[in-house]
Amino acid sequence: MATLIEAVKRQALLTFAKNRSSVYFEENLSKLRLLASKLTSSDVELDKSLLLRDVPNSNPKSSWTPNSRLAPVTYIEIFENPDITIGIFILRNGARLPLHDHPLMYGILKVIHGKVRIHSYSPLSKNDLTDEQVSETRFVDKCGKDYSSHDGEISSMELFRQVSLFAVKEPEVVVDQSDDACLLSPRRGNLHEIHTVDGPAAFVDILSPPYDTDIPGVGPRPCRYFREVSHPDDNLVKKLIRIPSPSDYWSDTAPYTGPPCNSTDE
Repeated sequence: MATLIEAVKRQALLTFAKNRSSVYFEENLSKLRLLASKLTSSDVELDKSLLLRDVPNSNPKSSWTPNSRLAPVTYIEIFENPDITIGIFILRNGARLPLHDHPLMYGILKVIHGKVRIHSYSPLSKNDLTDEQVSETRFVDKCGKDYSSHDGEISSMELFRQVSLFAVKEPEVVVDQSDDACLLSPRRGNLHEIHTVDGPAAFVDILSPPYDTDIPGVGPRPCRYFREVSHPDDNLVKKLIRIPSPSDYWSDTAPYTGPPCNSTDE
């Protein structure tokens, strides 16, 4: 009998296969989210000592600081192929994943230890923007020259040249291991920032397609960082601008020690 993490992997492969049927996609996505919602730290045999690395006296209430010797975040790869990636993020107390995007990607997040606060944003399409917002949506061309948007929908190439965008700020959610898995899509909740709450946290992360996979005519799929800037038009619509990777964020890796989950002969 397959382990739960193996069943999650198989359903993810079925859901996000390149030759998948669009007719059954939403049904398969719902099944995947349901399976992922059942995951616990035991199902991946989480090494909980990783949650307390570099914490004084191994006290889970002690917060990570930028002066700590080790990274605020540890990533454990469970499985990856050209269609999906499954891994575990471990955030030490006081750490965060800065606001970042998932270009044309789906994602499922299941907390398996602790509690996290998630701030999500749903990018607006050009048809949803005011004329002023359209003019404030900025891009950078191949030569590094800044320019504004133009008539028509934003192409895939332009999407990856954006240096500012407008998005709806979704209600903040606090999620722990008793909650169902969270879902993001190319249009809903595609940008998010994740903070620990009252101690370290860990979550299983399923993404499709993976970062760095090729987008035809564009190149490798990037992970980009943003920050919110104030905007007077609507308190739900926020302007986001691209920034370099924040200096207080970096990650290290640890090996996966849970049930085998590396076969592809489904």
